[in-house]
Amino acid sequence: ALHWGVLIFVFFQISRAVVQLNEKNFDSITKVTTGENGDWLIRFYAPWCQHSSNMLSAFEDAEYQLSGEVNFGEVDAIVNRKLGLRFNITGFPTVKFFRQGKSFHFQGRRSSDEFVEFARKGYEIHPPEIVQEAFGYFGEIIHLYVHATKGAVYDLKAGNFFTVDVILCFMPYVFSILLLIAVFIPFTDVKTYVERQEKEKVKKSK
Repeated sequence: ALHWGVLIFVFFQISRAVVQLNEKNFDSITKVTTGENGDWLIRFYAPWCQHSSNMLSAFEDAEYQLSGEVNFGEVDAIVNRKLGLRFNITGFPTVKFFRQGKSFHFQGRRSSDEFVEFARKGYEIHPPEIVQEAFGYFGEIIHLYVHATKGAVYDLKAGNFFTVDVILCFMPYVFSILLLIAVFIPFTDVKTYVERQEKEKVKKSK
């Protein structure tokens, strides 16, 4: 009897565990772009963040209350940088609710009751975002640049001209100018050299 009790307890714990997600298994397990695998409440955290650690018990308690209704997962956004970039994670912890190909950003108190209420109905008052597909190499660069551009506009309006976003935003333009200079100067030198050679030939012919 004790043996079966232990097995049932272990099975119960596994069945309601918060799923550890990473860059390799995120899409295959969650299918958040289509919603095929149900609704997901996912926390993106940093191991060194005290706020991330403090909210863990409330998050797990909410998972217990919503067992069978909503799937729960968590992502170490420091190790899984691409997932953090893909879902615009700029602070820790960040909690997002995924439903039918859309995501909703949690902005309430980090308590189990707030998480439960948000996952059941509370998400409806928040503006949805279409879930992005996983980025390729160039897609990641483009997404980073678009995100930096939005941040640069905000920084410039606030009078901050030397932030990371502003620098990233203007880097392509600076690179293009430097490239033109690098191409134009050697061309000018070659042109000058040819003209000198032509003048010397004319002098010798006289």
